[in-house]
Amino acid sequence: MDTKTEAEKERMRGYLLGNLSDEEKARLEERFLGDGAYFEQLSAVEEELIEAYVHRELKEPDRKCFEQYFMESPVQRVRVDRTDVFLQALESARRQESLFASTPPRFPKAIHLRPSRRALGSFLAATALLLAVITSWLLRQQTRLREQINQSQAALQQEYQIEQQLREQEKQAGVQVAQLSEQLRELKSPQLNGVILDAYPSRFTRAADGPAPNELTVPLGGKTITLLLHSSSRKAYPTYRLEIVDAKESVIWQGEGLVRQTTGEYVISLPSELLPPGSYSLHLYAPNHGQRIPVERYRIRMAMPR
Repeated sequence: MDTKTEAEKERMRGYLLGNLSDEEKARLEERFLGDGAYFEQLSAVEEELIEAYVHRELKEPDRKCFEQYFMESPVQRVRVDRTDVFLQALESARRQESLFASTPPRFPKAIHLRPSRRALGSFLAATALLLAVITSWLLRQQTRLREQINQSQAALQQEYQIEQQLREQEKQAGVQVAQLSEQLRELKSPQLNGVILDAYPSRFTRAADGPAPNELTVPLGGKTITLLLHSSSRKAYPTYRLEIVDAKESVIWQGEGLVRQTTGEYVISLPSELLPPGSYSLHLYAPNHGQRIPVERYRIRMAMPR
């Protein structure tokens, strides 16, 4: 083999062992992809490397490169295992043939057939073993890939559900924003035919069986309620706190800064939606150094218009 051919062969070995630079790899790959004869030469060098590795004929640096680079691919590992099994079977057949060749030929015809059958049996056994190894590896790969696919599908399904939830929340938030905007617009607009209702403390609305609630009715279409909370309390405070409690004793609204009018009433305007039909209690307190001093209590019953 001439010097040029030997140098090209060394380049191919370097490519297979991962010793070439990225630029050299790219040039060599471009060549064997476009040149069938060159690709066949590369395949022949590859087979020689595999056989040399199986026969432990590679030098230590080449052997390490072969194991770390060439055998990194599962496909290449299967090829090396297949070649190893095949060469062992072939070597076994050759030894058996040599053994029978050295035996005195008592039965020439029978002896002539026996080595070939045993060699064939060894080869078939090696082939069966190789197929078993390949099948086992493929099954493991298939199981691993199936698990990865299932995990990916589960992750995609979870992402899809989260996305749908976010879209639904965004939709609901948009509806709420629109409702609040409409309510704000109505509050800023002049209110026609406003409803003004009087309410008196519980001590002034008594019946035979105890304090009676203030019966209040909001006409149809009334969006705002103005409550005049009458009081006969003689003691005055700068500001007051008001709490509205429903029949279940749950506070549905509370606020501070309420001021008593010069005429003696407390005035508060509420959206009618806050007080649907039912029973409520309005508790009026006077804040005093972190404490709440009870001032008045109003019991009201909101009724539907007749």
